[in-house]
Amino acid sequence: MGNQHKTKEQVMRELDEMKQRFSRLENQHLHIKKALRYEEYGKKTILDNLLEHVVYHDLNLRVLWANRAASESAGMPVEKLVGRHCYEIWPKRSDPCEDCPVKVAKETGQPHAVEKKTPDGRFWRINAFPVMDSSGEITGMTELTLEITKQKQTENALKESKEQKDFLNTLLETISNPVFYKDERGRYTGCNKAFEDFTGRPRSDIVGKTVYDIGPKEIADKYYEKDLELFEKPGKQRYEWQIKSTDGVLRDVTVSY
Repeated sequence: MGNQHKTKEQVMRELDEMKQRFSRLENQHLHIKKALRYEEYGKKTILDNLLEHVVYHDLNLRVLWANRAASESAGMPVEKLVGRHCYEIWPKRSDPCEDCPVKVAKETGQPHAVEKKTPDGRFWRINAFPVMDSSGEITGMTELTLEITKQKQTENALKESKEQKDFLNTLLETISNPVFYKDERGRYTGCNKAFEDFTGRPRSDIVGKTVYDIGPKEIADKYYEKDLELFEKPGKQRYEWQIKSTDGVLRDVTVSY
């Protein structure tokens, strides 16, 4: 009876230990589930706060998931995007776009990017990335789209400005009259070839200098005085004076601003 009673106690202890282990495992499982939910929520929150449109596709270009920016751009909730082809939603086509970066990334297994202009005049940069499993097999495609209209407008404005500047420089170089320009401190910031020839100095010896650097004080004083008048009262200015070239010859000039 003693051995039998002892065996029952052992069984009861073992059952109690098993219950405790099960309880600990159940608590660990709950913690893991909670952590996974928190991690998933954190990832979704981050993706939903991106400016980029983020879309996850299957290998047939069907939407599996999209962030808030992507769903708002399509004008429908994520649930209505899932399962539909991307080209049906955004460009409203019946087949993939000819330059689809997602299709290229899928075929090459490498990231691919394009810039596109939509009919509404906006510009977009689209980046596509293949998603692979541990064996290197492509399981899906991620697409990131960002509007770059302002960037393109800035680039175009800079390009137009450069073209205009190049045109003006070419025009200045072709005219026979000496031309120069200064900053508010009276330093030469540029000139044309005719001014180089007239002064007998190369442009490198003119730009960044003042009238006192390239002429005697008695001549430079009047130029400086006239420059101050022009800065104080902007407008047109015209006067006659002299300039001394590098060969020491004084030349009479008419200065016009």
